[in-house]
Amino acid sequence: MAEQKRNASYSAPLDERSTAAGGVPPTALTVGKARWSLRRAVRRNGALLSMATPGLLLLLVFSYLPMFGLIIAFKDYRAYQGVLGSAWVGLQNFQFLFGRWCAPLGR
Repeated sequence: MAEQKRNASYSAPLDERSTAAGGVPPTALTVGKARWSLRRAVRRNGALLSMATPGLLLLLVFSYLPMFGLIIAFKDYRAYQGVLGSAWVGLQNFQFLFGRWCAPLGR
């Protein structure tokens, strides 16, 4: 008897209310009059968000902030002018580097 109850719950079809609007079951965001709000989502998933925050900060600091330093390769970098104040030279630095006789990839 207990096995029949357990199996019946897994094979139960969707009720009429869930399929009345074109056969689409309701989602958590549109059930009844309750609407999704950021405040409710943060309150509901606060523990998950607090655990994910340190990892996202590390990803930002060690993966995306170093990309700012890659700009130096395309500039005529002068320390007293800084990264943003130095003149833009494009690929001229790479032409100088790989156009030399001692460049390992040049010849």
